[in-house]
Amino acid sequence: AFEPVGVTYSILESNIKNYSNINAYNVGLSNINKENISIGMPSIPQHRQHNYGRATINNFKGEPIDHIRLIKFSDMCKENNIYPDMLKIDVEGCEYDILSNAKEFDILSKVKVIYIERNNHYNTKESAQLSKNLLLEDFEIIGDSGHNSGNGEPLNYIFKRKH
Repeated sequence: AFEPVGVTYSILESNIKNYSNINAYNVGLSNINKENISIGMPSIPQHRQHNYGRATINNFKGEPIDHIRLIKFSDMCKENNIYPDMLKIDVEGCEYDILSNAKEFDILSKVKVIYIERNNHYNTKESAQLSKNLLLEDFEIIGDSGHNSGNGEPLNYIFKRKH
């Protein structure tokens, strides 16, 4: 499990402490290696401001809530011998960066199923569409859930590798 925001990472650590088969990493995945990246909250309704799961490095409003470390998905896989056959991705606009890096370094070819939140609200529409198009090259959609109120587009997809 990868969680770059300090306060959320602390909750993750607490939630998995009784599971020896889950490893947590306090980094964000991307297509670059970079330190001290500002992360903050997008322009969302005030009653949802406490949801750090919406934190983004892209076009956030106000002061950063944290500074995070990003690591290339391909580097993380190689350095830790992690080659997942299933991915769950909820990265608030960085979907395409991660998936394109995984494809470029032949990690995506090992994945059988991907559950992805393609949040095309506030600032992630382009990444959401690029991600969907990239995945449709080698995967088929076998399910979706949650829909954008603006355009009816599903927010969550389950992709399965084509035979």
